[in-house]
Amino acid sequence: MEKQATDRAHRISQSKSLWVVILVAQGTIDERILALQACKAALSESMYSGSVGRKQPLLSESDLQKLLKPRSR
Repeated sequence: MEKQATDRAHRISQSKSLWVVILVAQGTIDERILALQACKAALSESMYSGSVGRKQPLLSESDLQKLLKPRSR
C-alpha cells in the first residue's frame, strides 16, 4: 500500500519535487517485513532479468522463521 500511495503522490505533484520518508523502528516486525520485501523484489528482478536458473532459493526456511519469530523484549 505504501508503494501505491507513493506512486499516487508522485502523479499528483508531477511538477513539484516530492520526498517520501519511511521511518521504521529497529527490531520490529516492520523491519522484518521490509527485509522480506527486499528479498521478494530481488527474486522478482532475477526472474524477469533473464538470469539462469537459481540453485538456491532467495528465501530459505530459516528466513521465514526469522520473519515470524516472536519479538524479544
